[in-house]
Amino acid sequence: MRTPCLTTQPTPASGRLLARVIGARYATKHPGGDFVPQKVRELVAELERAGFVNRGGKGSHRNFVHPKVSKPITISGALGDDAKHYQVRAVKRAVEESKS
Repeated sequence: MRTPCLTTQPTPASGRLLARVIGARYATKHPGGDFVPQKVRELVAELERAGFVNRGGKGSHRNFVHPKVSKPITISGALGDDAKHYQVRAVKRAVEESKS
């Protein structure tokens, strides 16, 4: 049986491990040196800045559309949840497509 970790503060080593596990490109480095995954709220704000419109969704899902992007982008999760790596990748690709 594993012993639970008794520390409540993240250590620099845990930040490096997190960056290796999820990839540094999907995380934000904070002044303390730790890597923290982006939040769903940050992805929604990025889409809205790029001109995407939230056309609604069911439950915690939101569908964003843009006239220059062929497919709608679906973001799931509460605004305070950590974004999944595939959500971050989809948002970056959609924003790039909207600029062309």
